[in-house]
Amino acid sequence: MTFSQKQKKTLELLLKKYESSKTYNKNNEITQLFSILPEKIFPDYTNDFADVDKIHDFDYDLEVLEKMELVAISKKDDRISKIAAISTDENWNKIRQILGVKDKNTRLKEEISFYSAIYDDSDSDQIVKDFCRQQIERLETGKKAQFAQEEAKNIIALLNCILKNKNEILERELSISVLSNSKAWEEKYKKKILKILRQNERFASLVENCEDEKEADKVILEECNIFSNPSYIYFKGSGTITFENGNSIKIFSDIPLALSSAAISKITAFEIVDKKIMTVENLTSFNRIKKTNTFFIFLSGYHNSAKQAFLSKIADKVILEECNIFSNPSYIYFKGSGTITFENGNSIKIFSDIPLALSSAAISKITAFEIVDKKIMTVENLTSFNRIKKTNTFFIFLSGYHNSAKQAFLSKIFRQNSNKEYYHFGDIDPDGFFILDNLRSKTQIDFKAYKMGIAELQKYSSYTKPLEENDLRKAKSLIAKEKYTEILDYMLKHNVKLEQEIISWKEAD
Repeated sequence: MTFSQKQKKTLELLLKKYESSKTYNKNNEITQLFSILPEKIFPDYTNDFADVDKIHDFDYDLEVLEKMELVAISKKDDRISKIAAISTDENWNKIRQILGVKDKNTRLKEEISFYSAIYDDSDSDQIVKDFCRQQIERLETGKKAQFAQEEAKNIIALLNCILKNKNEILERELSISVLSNSKAWEEKYKKKILKILRQNERFASLVENCEDEKEADKVILEECNIFSNPSYIYFKGSGTITFENGNSIKIFSDIPLALSSAAISKITAFEIVDKKIMTVENLTSFNRIKKTNTFFIFLSGYHNSAKQAFLSKIADKVILEECNIFSNPSYIYFKGSGTITFENGNSIKIFSDIPLALSSAAISKITAFEIVDKKIMTVENLTSFNRIKKTNTFFIFLSGYHNSAKQAFLSKIFRQNSNKEYYHFGDIDPDGFFILDNLRSKTQIDFKAYKMGIAELQKYSSYTKPLEENDLRKAKSLIAKEKYTEILDYMLKHNVKLEQEIISWKEAD
């Protein structure tokens, strides 16, 4: 038999009353009555303006439970006034079966055993052990654990992963690897995890000067090499960076650029011509500040161990100064094989294994953009841009919908590289195809969808999510225009969508 939500809520409240009583604990010689008011389940039940049909359905639900001899109903003026449990061991077991729960004492023993096993595990981080010890103490003193057991399992898995992490990982990739969902971390677990970490002495000195929780959270995560977006370090000045494969990039004072942390780790030589190096706290200030014979570096906020190691690598060459000012010009990100030439004659080579970014100011000064690769691909998400690999392909991250400036930039690239194949890699959802359609129509470039088909939805079906109301609206709108009908029909039929981060993460190698 299928039970309604109101029926289950009724039985749940009655069971909670019973299992919190002296009768349940065998400490009561008096027969107790366990009852609730109908308003506890249906708040508008006694309201004169309540929906008559809903009242009728509620009454019917309760009458079914009464016929099953699980409850006894009292009425006044033809309305239910009280719902009482028919308290027998047999009935309470029936109710537990309906609700799919175990006896409270059994649940308590299982919870304590669950936390004890993790506490005793030598592989568990000390912070995880402390968390488990706190839950055991709560349970042994008659309190509930902070979280339901299934939720606690994920919290413990996340804590162990974060605290043992040595390599840079993005928040969405952390979410995928532990929770099989790129957004579950942000939506459900991030605040809970960071509250646990903020309260631990291990991070006390790190966050003591942070202005608020948001800043403290960012500092803690970055210390554990976890970033909301790929970590980039920004440069401008006179110098040359050489990488372990022998490739080198020249840096100019009037052309700010950025390198990913992955590229930073491959640096073997960092030759700086300027006499001074200045770190700048804020990206806006980094782009605006000018000072002769000075090499500027934007590291973003507090310097974690990776940033400190990078500074140590170059600190013996020049004097370090600090400039604490203050947030955010637009950057466009590239990786692939090519050369960018600017109006002053300076040029920058781009390599497939060294992602870099140029500011919008630098972009406006480009006079020539020579791309060696046969294919050019725009990528919707920054996480995916950094992870995706494909031979003979030049990647561009523009972020979401493309405004007129981005469209003009792409048109400039197309004019100089019209013989290339153009692709777009985005989310496999209606919005992803809206972005693709917008890109095609505004630039008049024949962008083809990359890994945005039924095959990917089937291959990664365990990671798909159901469509939302906005998805349904956008899908129907595109279908009405006879665009991308096959893939959109599949999404609607199977009620699925997939984030591109899943594909770029799973197929990174």
